[in-house]
Amino acid sequence: MALGGSSYAAVELSRGEVKTKHLAAGSVTSAKVKNRSLRARDFRVGRLPAGRQGAQGAPGPQGAQGPKGDQGSPGIAGMPGPTQGASSAGANAAPSVTFENTHVTQPVNTATAGRLFVHGKASLNVGCSAGSPRTGLYIDGVAVPGSGVTHPNGIDFFVWTAGVSQQVPAGNHTVELASDCPGGNWTGTTRNYQSTSAVLLGGSL
Repeated sequence: MALGGSSYAAVELSRGEVKTKHLAAGSVTSAKVKNRSLRARDFRVGRLPAGRQGAQGAPGPQGAQGPKGDQGSPGIAGMPGPTQGASSAGANAAPSVTFENTHVTQPVNTATAGRLFVHGKASLNVGCSAGSPRTGLYIDGVAVPGSGVTHPNGIDFFVWTAGVSQQVPAGNHTVELASDCPGGNWTGTTRNYQSTSAVLLGGSL
């Protein structure tokens, strides 16, 4: 028997043999995809929206302490300090330019140039052939301005004096508490207690 019209060939595919080539364009729609059967890897990059940010997790354990770091380099040296100073210790005169009798000598070393605040005290009995003795402070043999004290001749007297020197260079210096007899010659001294001290007031100008 002859049949007219079109004819179709029936193709039977086994389970799992359906390939991409067997699917017509646009034939796979959302309705034909099983819900929750696709995974993120089945989608092209950028096609899926980002999910909501999750809650912050618990903090992890503290890490071990790291090794001690290297010591830093020294900082820049600061500016020199002030060189001002003043004293008031009962001194009433400039010491003599030169002196005849030293009561105490104190060496001092200064790391920088500056002025020295110096202090001296002593229980003295200074004898002069004439006039009254004068006791004062000296740095390297140079009188400290305003540190001179005039006291009775041949009588026990407690001298307490202080002053601020002129500028001195860095290095070794000598502070002295000494006496002179401006109106005569020195004849003798007895002393029971004497001391001096010095403080550097600042760096060089």
